[in-house]
Amino acid sequence: RQTQLLASVHLAAGEPLIAGGGPGSGRTTLLRTLAAAAVTTHSADELHLYVIDGGGHLTALEALPHTAAFISPDETDRATRLLARLTDELTTRTRLLTDSQAATIAEYNTTAKSPLPNILLLIDSYEALSAALTNFDGGRPLEQLTRIIRQGRSVGMSVIVAGDKTLLGSRLATNVTQRLVLPLSTVVDYQTVNVPLKAVPNPAPPGRAVHLPTLGETQIASIAATVNQRQDDVIRELSLSLPHRKGTSAMLRVDRLPDGCNITDALKLATHADVTWPVAVGGDDLGRVGF
Repeated sequence: RQTQLLASVHLAAGEPLIAGGGPGSGRTTLLRTLAAAAVTTHSADELHLYVIDGGGHLTALEALPHTAAFISPDETDRATRLLARLTDELTTRTRLLTDSQAATIAEYNTTAKSPLPNILLLIDSYEALSAALTNFDGGRPLEQLTRIIRQGRSVGMSVIVAGDKTLLGSRLATNVTQRLVLPLSTVVDYQTVNVPLKAVPNPAPPGRAVHLPTLGETQIASIAATVNQRQDDVIRELSLSLPHRKGTSAMLRVDRLPDGCNITDALKLATHADVTWPVAVGGDDLGRVGF
C-alpha cells in the first residue's frame, strides 16, 4: 500500500532547494505556494522575504508585509546590490553566532536581546538571472549567491531557486542536495538530469515532480482553491489579511531609485550623513545625499 505524505520545507533547517522544469511545469506555482506557506506561519518580524523575479510572474509577492525587496526582471543592478547586501548579512550573522558560541540561529535567538529573523530568498527563472550576471563584475554576484546557498543554512538564510532544465545541470546545482525535477519534454530530458526511466512520471501534469536524490514522486500544491481562481489574486488577498511588521527586526532594503525627484520630496527622506545642501537621493535605504 502506498502512503501519501505531505512534503514541506523547514525554514529553521535552512536547506536550499532548486526546482527545474519545462515551460508551464509548475515552477512559479511552487514559489508562490512556498511563499504563501512561509508568510502564514511566520510573522513579518520573524521572516524577511526577498524575491528576484526573473520571469515577471511573481509581482503579487511584492505587496506581502514580509517582502523586504522585490527585484523585477529588468533590475539587474538591484539584483547585484541585493546579493551583495545578503552576503554582508551572511558575514555579520556568522560573526554573531561565532562570538556567542551558537551553532544555529535557533540557538542564538534563545539568548539574543535582538533575535535574528529568518531570511528567505526566492529566485524565479534562474536562467535569465544567470545570463544577466555571468559577465557582470567577473561573475561576482553569482559567486555571492553560491556562497549564500552553501553557508546560509546555519544562520537562518534559505534560498529556493526555480528555472528551466538547465538549472538542474548547472554549477549552482552542485551545491544543492535537495532538487525537484518538474515535467520535462522527453524521457531523454529526464535521463540527462539523473532521473532513470523507471522514475519518470506518467502522466506528468503541471506540478508533478521527482525529488532528487530519493526519486520520490510528488505533486506541488496550488494556493488556488479552484481551477478558475488566479494564484496572484490569492496572494493579494493574503497580503491584505496579514498583520504588518512591529518593527522589532530591521529589514535589509534595496530601494529603487526614482526616475525623477524634486527637492521637496527629497527633504522628506532621511539623510545618510551630515548633509547641509541635499542635491539628490540615493543609497540602498533611499535617502538624501549632497554636501
